[in-house]
Amino acid sequence: QLPASIACGKRTQVIETPAMRHGTLLHRLLEQLTPIGALSPTSSPARSTPVGAPLLRSDPSAVPQAGESAVGSLRELHLIDKARLQQEWNIAPESFDTLWREAQAILSAPPLIRFFDPEHYRRAWNELPFLTAKGDFLRIDRLVEFENEIWVLDYKSTESATAATLVESAKPHRAQLKSYMTAMQSLFSGKQIKGGVIFKGGLLFEISSQE
Repeated sequence: QLPASIACGKRTQVIETPAMRHGTLLHRLLEQLTPIGALSPTSSPARSTPVGAPLLRSDPSAVPQAGESAVGSLRELHLIDKARLQQEWNIAPESFDTLWREAQAILSAPPLIRFFDPEHYRRAWNELPFLTAKGDFLRIDRLVEFENEIWVLDYKSTESATAATLVESAKPHRAQLKSYMTAMQSLFSGKQIKGGVIFKGGLLFEISSQE
């Protein structure tokens, strides 16, 4: 269980820029639009969680099987009430339309469809919280389980990249993603752990646990 507070120096005020808010809202929209095939991370986590373990209830009978989704199909989620979300998030219609187009570009990118369509995977989690060996509390944007693979996906959806610059664009994010992958390896023994950095427009940079 995380402590209520830890004294670790002076508080640093972070001023949210328009670009930061755009990125936060795009993450939220992707979470709204992507089906999960397992319990939500907000569902009654155990009081004591093993290091590296997702903060999820572990009753296997409550976990949908392959192809099932706890919140409906990808097609159904695309029919989400856009006007309601726009009002709830208090953003202008043109700004929400931009967010919507960027989210759809990711969800419809051919290399990424299998990560978002429950017809292709066994289970998936959004915004999955876990504890590292050092006791740090982190979140994985999306974790997807296939028959023989586990994919750790990290959205960098406000950052642009091209096929020519993909390796260079992904370089600053490799260490973080590798640490997430290492944490998941202990939970999914026997499966290959892979990572993916997803850039604006749906471009994917793949990282293998064997690198």
